[in-house]
Amino acid sequence: MWEQNTDVVMVDTGNSYEGLCEYVGGKYISYTDEHPITMNPFAIKREELNIEKIGFLKNLVMLIWKGTQGEVTKTEDRLIEQVITEYFDEYFMKKQIENLSFNTFYEYSKVRIPQIIKENNLAGIDLASYNYLLKDFYKGGSHELTLNENLDTKLFDETFIVFEIDSIKGAPVKAA
Repeated sequence: MWEQNTDVVMVDTGNSYEGLCEYVGGKYISYTDEHPITMNPFAIKREELNIEKIGFLKNLVMLIWKGTQGEVTKTEDRLIEQVITEYFDEYFMKKQIENLSFNTFYEYSKVRIPQIIKENNLAGIDLASYNYLLKDFYKGGSHELTLNENLDTKLFDETFIVFEIDSIKGAPVKAA
């Protein structure tokens, strides 16, 4: 993709892409307690919203929910994609969401996911673990700034960016 002049943004665990990033002259950003990675991946302009952005957000949500080794069912994959798509529709078309951030996405998803489950008679969705695990990235959570802060605007000039997040799972929980 990068060779086809497509911007690449990846979330990495285990430093898998560090060498490739260095090889192509990209920007490799690692999480540390002193310099946590903060961004707002939900802050997308209407004209930027496409299947790749939705896919990135879906993968990010799944990574937080299921972890790197967790299995994602087709139903869960479709459910999260639907919630993300509807979240942006609510913002851009219906103007029902005040601003785009992980916080507003989490609030929206906590209401909408149970509705979708009921509307479609879905079974086997572990909603309790979804709410519990994503709550760490919501306001008041131990990683509340991670997905709710504006990204360094210099990064918009980069064509290949890797966020290394493996050490987040070992980061201590901070008291509020």
